[in-house]
Amino acid sequence: MPKKNLKKTKAILGFVASFTVGTVAGAVLRAYIPVDANKITKISYQIGTYVIAGMAGEAATKYTERTVDSIVNGVEQAQEEIEKNSDGE
Repeated sequence: MPKKNLKKTKAILGFVASFTVGTVAGAVLRAYIPVDANKITKISYQIGTYVIAGMAGEAATKYTERTVDSIVNGVEQAQEEIEKNSDGE
C-alpha cells in the first residue's frame, strides 16, 4: 500500500475509532451522574466526562494506528517471503 494511502487510511480509521470510543465512554459516564447532584457536582461530572472520553478516544486512535501498522508489516513480510521463495522457480 502506498504510504500516502496508508496515512489517509490510518487517519480515517483513527478518527472513527476515536469518535466512537469517545462517544460510548461519554454516554456511559453521563449515565452515572447522580440525579440529586447539585449544579457544581453535575458540572464537575460533565468536565470529567469530556476529559475521560477524550483520553479514551486518543487511546483508541493510537491502538488503531499500531494495529494498522502491524497488519501492513505482516503483509509486507509475507510478500517478501513469497517473492524470495518464488525466485528459485
